[in-house]
Amino acid sequence: MAASDRGSIARPGAKMRRKNRVLLADGDSDFSTRVARSLAMDSGFQTYAVSTVAQTALRYSRSCHRFKYHSVSDGSSTESLAQRLLARAKELEIDVVLAVQNAIPVLSTHRSLFESAGVYIAPKPAIEAYGITVDKGAFARRVAAHDLPHPRTVVLDGRVQTRPDLDSLKYPLLYKPCRAGYGHGIRRLQDESSVCEFLEGQKKPVKHGIFQEGISGEDVDCSVICVKGKVIVATVQRPLLQRRKEFGAAVVVELVENDRVVGLVSELIR
Repeated sequence: MAASDRGSIARPGAKMRRKNRVLLADGDSDFSTRVARSLAMDSGFQTYAVSTVAQTALRYSRSCHRFKYHSVSDGSSTESLAQRLLARAKELEIDVVLAVQNAIPVLSTHRSLFESAGVYIAPKPAIEAYGITVDKGAFARRVAAHDLPHPRTVVLDGRVQTRPDLDSLKYPLLYKPCRAGYGHGIRRLQDESSVCEFLEGQKKPVKHGIFQEGISGEDVDCSVICVKGKVIVATVQRPLLQRRKEFGAAVVVELVENDRVVGLVSELIR
C-alpha cells in the first residue's frame, strides 16, 4: 500500500471516493515538498510529481504518491517540457497541474496547450509579471518607476563592466546577482576598494547583477495570496533565530502584525 493511501481503507461494500489528483510540475523545487505536505493534510488530495532532478527530498516524501524523473538537456525548449508535462498529466488522469517555482514560466507560456487538452492549470501570473519578480534588476526598476520605497540601486545592463558607475550610491553597498535566491551570491562591500577587489576576484565578468545601498533595520518578509491584483490573504514574518548565513533564508520565523508592509505590497501588486 502506498504511504499516501494509509488510513483510507473503506468499509466492506462501501464505494471509495476518488481523490483529487494534483501534479506538481517542478518536483525539483525546494518548495515542492512543503506544498506536498500541505496537500497531504487534506485527505481529499493525492499528490504526484515530475522533476528534472533525480534525487530530491520530495521523491522520498510520504506526501508524494508517485514521483517521476524526466531528464532534460540544456537545449530543451519550454514547449517540449510542456508537452511532457501534458502527457504525464493525461497518463495519470490529473485534475490540476500546479507549478510551485521553476515550472511557472513553462505553464504560463503554454497555458493554451493544456487548456485545449482539457487539463486544468492552477492560476499563474503572466510571464511578464513573473519575469519581474524573479529578476532583481527588473524589480528594482519596477519599484522605482512607481515611486515605491526602495534602496537606491544601480543595475548592470548585461554588459561586462570592470568599473560600474556607483557614484550615486552611499557605502556600504550590497551586490546581488539578478537571478539567485536564498541569499546566494550577495556580498557586503564597505568601500570603493572592496568593490574593485570583488569585481577583480570573479572568475567570470560580472554583468547581471545590482549594486544597492545597504540599509540598517529589521528584515521582514511578506507572503500573499492574490486574485486579479488584490491581496486576499497576507502574512508578515521576521526571523526569530539568527541565520546560519548573513543573507541566507531564515531558519525559524515569527508572524507579526505590520499593516504598513502589507499596504506597500498591495500597492506594488496592484
